[in-house]
Amino acid sequence: MLAVDRQGIVYVVTGSSENRLQKLSASGHLVRVWGGTTFHPGGLYDLTGMVVDDRNNIYVSEVLSSQILKVSSAGKLLARWGREGQGPGQFETPYGLTMDRHGNIYVADTGNNRIQKLSPAGIPLGHWGQFGTEPGQFNAPRAVAVDGQGTMYVADTGNDRIQKLSPSGKALAVWGPTLSDGSHLRDVTSVSVDSRGNVYAVDSLDDQIFKLSPAGTVLARWGKKGVRPGQFRGPESVVVDRSNNIYVADTENNRLEKLSG
Repeated sequence: MLAVDRQGIVYVVTGSSENRLQKLSASGHLVRVWGGTTFHPGGLYDLTGMVVDDRNNIYVSEVLSSQILKVSSAGKLLARWGREGQGPGQFETPYGLTMDRHGNIYVADTGNNRIQKLSPAGIPLGHWGQFGTEPGQFNAPRAVAVDGQGTMYVADTGNDRIQKLSPSGKALAVWGPTLSDGSHLRDVTSVSVDSRGNVYAVDSLDDQIFKLSPAGTVLARWGKKGVRPGQFRGPESVVVDRSNNIYVADTENNRLEKLSG
C-alpha cells in the first residue's frame, strides 16, 4: 500500500501485523518511520488503504477497527471515523482510499460491497453499490480512484473488472474481465487515474499493470512475473503522481518500482 503527495514524497506501509508507515523522499531516501503506538495507544494493525491531502495529512484505513484515521505529517492523530457496521459512515473491512479535488474521501467498503464518500470532516455524504454482478453492483471492491470531474473508477475485485461511475454513482461502463485487446483482468487490487483521465489497474494474479483510456481501451500493459526491473511478483498497489509517473508496490519482491507514464 502506498501514496504520493504533491511534492512527490512517497508513503508506504510495511509489515503484516503491527504495521509501520514509512516516508520516503522523491529520490527514495528514508525520511521518517511511524509504527507501534505512534498514532494511538492500540497501535496500527492491518492498514489497507492510504491517501495524502494537499496539507500532507495522511488518511489510512484500518481493517481491525473498521475505521479511517487522519494523521498529521508529524504523526499526530487528528481524527478517527467509523466503526464496524452497515450504516452510513460505518465499514466492514475497509480497503482502498482516494480523495477528490474538494478533499472528500472515498472508501472502498469492501465487506459491504460498496463505495462510501465522506466529507473532509468525516461526515457521510453518500454510498453506492451492493453485492452482485450487474453494473453498479460489486463483489469485494478493493480500491477506488476519482478523476478531476468526480468520476469514480472502482476495482471490482471479486468480479475481475473495473467499473466507471458518475459523480452521483450511476454506472457508466464496465471493463473486464475481457478487455478491448482480448486480454483479461484478474484480481484487480488497485486503480489510479492520471491527469489525462487514463486509468491504471493492477492485475495481481498475472503480475501486470494495465493502462486504459477514459473509454476503457487498453493503451499499454507492463510487467510479468520476475525480479528484474519492470517485472513484478504479487503487485498490490499502483499510484500516479502529478507528473504522471507510476509507482507500483511490488509486494512479493519487497520493493517499490517507479515507471515513466
